[in-house]
Amino acid sequence: MENVAIATLPLHDGKAPSYLVERMKRMSSAIATIMVQEYGTRVLLERLADPLWFQALGSALGYDWHSSGITTVLTGVLREVLSISSHGVMVLGGKGEMMKLILDEIDVMADAGIIKDSKANELKRASRLAARVDTSAVQAGYQLYHQAIFIDEKSNWTLIQQGMNPEDRTARRYHWIETSRFVNNPPEVVIGLKKDVVLNMVDPKSDGARKASIELVQEKTERLMAVLESSKRTTLDIFATCGNKGLARLPKEVEFPKKVNWKAVKSMYENPPATYEELLLVPGAGPATVRALSLLSQLIYGEEPSWRDPIKFSFAVGGKDGVPYPVDRKTYDAAIRELEEVAKQARLDDPDKRWMLRRLASLSSCNEKREL
Repeated sequence: MENVAIATLPLHDGKAPSYLVERMKRMSSAIATIMVQEYGTRVLLERLADPLWFQALGSALGYDWHSSGITTVLTGVLREVLSISSHGVMVLGGKGEMMKLILDEIDVMADAGIIKDSKANELKRASRLAARVDTSAVQAGYQLYHQAIFIDEKSNWTLIQQGMNPEDRTARRYHWIETSRFVNNPPEVVIGLKKDVVLNMVDPKSDGARKASIELVQEKTERLMAVLESSKRTTLDIFATCGNKGLARLPKEVEFPKKVNWKAVKSMYENPPATYEELLLVPGAGPATVRALSLLSQLIYGEEPSWRDPIKFSFAVGGKDGVPYPVDRKTYDAAIRELEEVAKQARLDDPDKRWMLRRLASLSSCNEKREL
């Protein structure tokens, strides 16, 4: 099964209060237990890969549903309560420094015999590629600061990561579920605040630009540098009309990168990547390098990359507070109803159960009011 999803949220500072975290631990453990007993670990991973279900779960447990903190706090809570022995699922990585430990944690799992070496290599590759795709191949201005992998006893996995955009104070969350396709049009279910111009090298329309990028790095690096510098000094009408005909000037998102890692490009010349995935994984091949190659692909080969934001579902603004909410309310309400049924079965003290059901009811009624 393959799936990718993206959610965009307001970027909020602060820390969840300890009493809320403890309550979230109790309730999330009980919810996960029922989900695994009724549906199995695979379904739990599929639900976590659904951004609306994930959002509904975090909200049901007491967190502000539209906050960026719902990702880091809920993932941190699940990391503490889930284990292979208790739920058949465990969590690797997390926010900040925890994210950097994922590869080491994968090795620990392999050494302990929890996963095979081949699966460990697959997970490491997925961790690296998902990060490169969501920061370099698709450039919406977000820098990753959180990545977590949920893996079950059968080695099925879901990966959730989040990036921040300091300029517009938003965070974008990315959901992946066990895929071998990272750049060849990965299936997407995307929600968020859509942007007008986003370099999207995983779009089917970028296939020619991807192939051209691979061919370009086999050219002498000095030639590519000369072409790029020459192009910076000219007016590129082909880009001035990107997305909107008659645009007077180049949109910021389509301008050439100011600094390219030419050492990385030269290393590709010396050891040419056979696929675009290999190109993304070259050390130092970050957003600026990928962007430069994509634009050179059009200048030299006439292969224009896609500038379409991969978001398929959007947020609307509701109420006097201006808080965004998911337009896809049908799916969101379905997630709420499922969680309500699970909560009724969960082994929770009456106060916790009533509190959670009230939260879910308020989420549903909030959607109904916004519908009117």
